[in-house]
Amino acid sequence: MALNISDIEQLIEILRSDPDLRRRVFVALATDEFLALPAKVDRLTDEIIAYRQASEERFARIEAALERQTEELAAYRQASEERFARIEAALERQTEELAAYRQASEERFARIEAALERQAEELAAYRQASEERFARIEAALERQAEELAAYRQASEERFARIEAALERQAEELAAYRQASEERFADISAALNELIRVVTEHSEWLRRLDQDVSQLKGWYLEYHYQKHIHAYMGTVLRRIRVVDPPDVEEPLRQALSNEEVVDVFRADVLARGRLASAPDKEVYLVMEVSAVVDTTDVARARRRADLMSRAGLECLAAVAGQELTEEARLEAQHSRVLCVLDGNVQGWDDAQATLASPQP
Repeated sequence: MALNISDIEQLIEILRSDPDLRRRVFVALATDEFLALPAKVDRLTDEIIAYRQASEERFARIEAALERQTEELAAYRQASEERFARIEAALERQTEELAAYRQASEERFARIEAALERQAEELAAYRQASEERFARIEAALERQAEELAAYRQASEERFARIEAALERQAEELAAYRQASEERFADISAALNELIRVVTEHSEWLRRLDQDVSQLKGWYLEYHYQKHIHAYMGTVLRRIRVVDPPDVEEPLRQALSNEEVVDVFRADVLARGRLASAPDKEVYLVMEVSAVVDTTDVARARRRADLMSRAGLECLAAVAGQELTEEARLEAQHSRVLCVLDGNVQGWDDAQATLASPQP
């Protein structure tokens, strides 16, 4: 018999309510490799988390270093700007002084021209002094130019170092990304293997469910054959299971070979006397299923009718643990006995199908 949804749900509920049974079933079904997979995945997850934490810490240190370098560059630039401002202010003051000096010189030249001969020696001395001062100014400007060139060179070197550091960071990031992709590929392969193992176990469980369902059907058939008197003894006296050879001759005289085989395939074939009429002997064809459906009802009715065609008065019955609503309605319509957990239902309607119904 096929395993139905109710049986599966009952099995699942038993496993849910009994952790020890669930663990024993899981350990019995799982392979060593499958049991070891969660630990491997946990270790790999821990390694990824540790590596990611170390990477984040290294990125934090690099960002802090870049931030400090940026602040130092800004401070140095500000100091340079202030120095340039002071130099420009000094040059501006020198320009103003030079302008004043030029005006004074012109005035002095006018006086000198008036007394050129007298002040020739003084003019020569002044010229010498002026040349010396111009030399000092030119030297100062040259030093400033050299300092500016040195500052520019230092700035270029710092920019080069910063660019090199950024390039190294880009290379490290690319290496980290490649390593991460490789690790993710390993994780994906491990997950695919886990899915394959789970799929194989699911298929194994499906086959196991089919085997259990078949065994359960055989057990129910055997149980009703063994205990038919306990279930039907209230309505049929001296009831006993009948072997197919006992009824083969009348069946083959009235039915085709296919119809005879159909009757022989009944789950339970029995014979007894009506409790209400002990002299009247009747047969009983019963279909057994954990969950009785309309197919079981139709099969019992058909086989009972075949027995009746062969001159053997026969009652149709279905037995099991549950009865679908559709099967219940079909049983009422077809006058088929229903035996559920030892309770006989529909006896009066089923008895009415006999050739001589009894009160």
